[in-house]
Amino acid sequence: FQAEDGIRDKLVTGVQTCALPICPATNLLAVRSGALRLGFSPSPNLRLGGSILRTGRLPQTEGNGGPLWVGNAPLRRLPGSAAGSIRVRGLAGDAEFSWRGGRLAAETGVITYEDDDPRRAIRRETPFLSVEAVQQLGPKTYLAGRYSGIGTASGFLLPGEGRPEDARLTERLERFSFGVGYGPRPSLSLKLEQSFNLGRRVGGTERTGENQTAAEAVLRF
Repeated sequence: FQAEDGIRDKLVTGVQTCALPICPATNLLAVRSGALRLGFSPSPNLRLGGSILRTGRLPQTEGNGGPLWVGNAPLRRLPGSAAGSIRVRGLAGDAEFSWRGGRLAAETGVITYEDDDPRRAIRRETPFLSVEAVQQLGPKTYLAGRYSGIGTASGFLLPGEGRPEDARLTERLERFSFGVGYGPRPSLSLKLEQSFNLGRRVGGTERTGENQTAAEAVLRF
């Protein structure tokens, strides 16, 4: 539904920013999937928007992550499920307020997961929330901060900064990110970011040791 902080665009529904393939083999037209986004700007400084996502039945096989990413990894059937396919719906609303040299943006919504396990179909409704702020410190430097949280009491696959193949269910996952960016020229941006992750798995086990320090470079042409 949205890009990383610092590279969001009001006309973009979603952006894949890592090096892994986002859609390896699934034909979204064949499974009747689609997304719709509507935006409205009541004033030059305020933007409101909403997004709807719906998939058909996405085939599930061992090792198949599918074309949709949730919690920093491809969404797949839940552990213990013998489902041959899953369906996903997403609903989100967002708002952004900007001022000279800065902006504040927020998004909230819910992801609904359903599968066709012949023994007992599984359904999960997983709400999410994110808030981010960016402030220019000068013509070439900016600071950015972001909070994001997602989870459901029944548990969901949310690898976060952990291993994508980890099949343990998570009740709650939160991330706090802080970054500084520098643009020495219009075509080049550099960014240094520190992320702190907090979470709890089903059963009460706390998730620890999943913080991340990252450096990024963006070249525009």
